[in-house]
Amino acid sequence: MSNQNFNADLITEALSDETGKLIGTFADYEANSFKEDSAGKDDPVGCFKQDNPWFTHGNVLSSLEVLRTGLRAGLKHILPDAIPDNDKTIAFVINPGAPFEGMGEILFAAVHGFRCVVKLPPDSKKAFECLLACFGKVDGRLQKSIILIEGNLPPYDGLIGINAFENKTAAAYLSRKPNLMLSFRGCTVTLTGDESKGRLIHVAEDICRYYGRSFYSLKSLRVPEDYNFNDLFAAMEHFNANSNNHRYFNHYEYHKSIFLINGIQHLDNGFILLTPDLEHTGKTAVVTYSHYKLLLEGKPVSNEDITKPVGGNNSLHQALINGTVKEEDRLFYNSAAISGFLSAI
Repeated sequence: MSNQNFNADLITEALSDETGKLIGTFADYEANSFKEDSAGKDDPVGCFKQDNPWFTHGNVLSSLEVLRTGLRAGLKHILPDAIPDNDKTIAFVINPGAPFEGMGEILFAAVHGFRCVVKLPPDSKKAFECLLACFGKVDGRLQKSIILIEGNLPPYDGLIGINAFENKTAAAYLSRKPNLMLSFRGCTVTLTGDESKGRLIHVAEDICRYYGRSFYSLKSLRVPEDYNFNDLFAAMEHFNANSNNHRYFNHYEYHKSIFLINGIQHLDNGFILLTPDLEHTGKTAVVTYSHYKLLLEGKPVSNEDITKPVGGNNSLHQALINGTVKEEDRLFYNSAAISGFLSAI
């Protein structure tokens, strides 16, 4: 169906294997306690070292695990209509909250034969370059299909923006051509107060991993009216090293000062702020919460409500994902929406 002739199952399996090798290299690096400045030019770990303070070694490794898991799960959707002589270019403008976010959307388009030109923030570009170089070992055509650019976008047939274009003027200008804008402020889950210690640690990890900046970070909670946050705060202590990141801590102090100056109700554990003021949903170092009654539609809320599957609720104006998104689904979470968009171009 495309001029690239990619076999989706084979390419995703091969990319998963290559990502696994890269993860092994990172693990060896960590096990041998190599110094950061000892990584040579040809060393994969050294390649990923950059100035972005959010893309720490641990966050890069964690994102690679998500990549491998998602690639192993494979594409969930295919284009519903064949595109016999595809010679179209898709522009991507991505503002990743964690390393490699947006790569699933890019791969989906590339595997289906589209040329992809990708614009990223300067401090995120190097991580993508390093990953694409590794993927190029699997199939050189893939590397040629995905081009990272700087400056103005070249001519394109359609544009996909992911957490980009907060400037309404720019968004209006780009809307003159076919476009798909996906914007996320994180996930929300329901807690009952009966969660085990292990479950709360998992919730805390979803809040704190990637400094809470991932598209799929837990940014909002639904809790009973008498919910006690002490056990959740205790679970969060496993991740208090986040406060050592100067940029993260600046966000925390800034929002804390806003809360104090404006008398906004909040709880504070020293590096995370919890507030019922939903206007602050999605902010770094802030988690919002709302209350619910223990009976919903005449039935008690159960722990199943925490992990129930997420439906295909993508939309052009999506802000918050209701429910958690499993790691194996994160990479190609938007494939249904992108499939429909690409088929219409």
